Amino acid sequence: MKLGLKDIRFAKGRFALMAGVVALIAMLLVMLTGLTSGLGNQSISAVRDLPVDRVVFSTGDSASGDAKPDFTSSQITAQQLAAYQDVYGDGATPLGLTSARAQGVATDGSGTSGTSGTANVAVFAAQQPEALSGAGSALPKGSVFLDEDTASSLGLLNGNALTADAKATINGKEFAVAGLVDAQWYSHMPVAWMSIDDWASIAHTSSDVVGTVMLLAGGSLASTSGEVPSTLTDDSLTTAVTPGAAVRGLPSYTSENGSLALMQAFLYGISGLVIAAFVAVWTVQRTRDIAVLKALGASGGYVVRDALSQSLVVTVLGAVVGGALGGGIAVAASAVVPIHLTLLSAVLPIAGIIVIGLAASMAAVKQTTSIDPLLALGGN
Repeated sequence: MKLGLKDIRFAKGRFALMAGVVALIAMLLVMLTGLTSGLGNQSISAVRDLPVDRVVFSTGDSASGDAKPDFTSSQITAQQLAAYQDVYGDGATPLGLTSARAQGVATDGSGTSGTSGTANVAVFAAQQPEALSGAGSALPKGSVFLDEDTASSLGLLNGNALTADAKATINGKEFAVAGLVDAQWYSHMPVAWMSIDDWASIAHTSSDVVGTVMLLAGGSLASTSGEVPSTLTDDSLTTAVTPGAAVRGLPSYTSENGSLALMQAFLYGISGLVIAAFVAVWTVQRTRDIAVLKALGASGGYVVRDALSQSLVVTVLGAVVGGALGGGIAVAASAVVPIHLTLLSAVLPIAGIIVIGLAASMAAVKQTTSIDPLLALGGN
């Protein structure tokens, strides 16, 4: 395998240019992978991380078997809730969702003096919101849980703690801020947790609507052999899915994630085409060198391995350097851009480019096995 490595030392500029192109593609893929994960997390983390067995959507007048989850149109009625509670008891509870505008209430020694900050929030409401939000303490009616960043934007923090008597108005109604919870996201808005009764007062729903979706608590499906009976979903015009599948009920997430995934697929395809084209052209340019090797007794397999070793060096060098550069930029940009990058999500694009590059190279160097050794003597 010496000829391929000698070519790299001899034509440093060409191979550096090729490695640079691979590095740029790897850098873009690593950053795009982190951006896809970050945007997805800011879109569906509150739904995806719900500690429940199933999320139940209403399907309107559609047959539940054909209906898809949809947070926009789902409305759980008291009759539907009662049908599930007949089977699962207190394991079936409503979850209310709505988008809202929150304003911090600034106070002084004499009382309220105005607003101190604003933020758009996604309101999540349950009968026991502390159990779903991870707050660990009960939430009384007329109160709300916020994450630290949202509380800060509303001007309700003193250092890392809530100010005394911290309050916020949500859709014009005043609530006491009962505590801070870990940041959760829904449709790129931070989640504020409140009781289901308070949600009903700000969501302005009809009197028979008790929630947006219904939750089946963890372990509740044991009484029905791990699945929701089709007779129950069909009769109540509902569909029950896992929290992971429920994220498809957010149309913006599906289109956004699909677009970013398509971009990644294009970049993988481009990397394969670029590497294959370079290897094919370079193989043609060194046809006589390969003919000399074959004239000296080198087998076709040896010649192919020599060409692949050359491609492997360029591809691995470019992918690793580009991946490291992309990871560094992603970490630096994560303070201002919703990028979520882990070691695994950084390594996978690099490995993908290497595998695709080698596969493309194998297709491109097949022609080396048909080179005539007579070319070494100037034959045609």
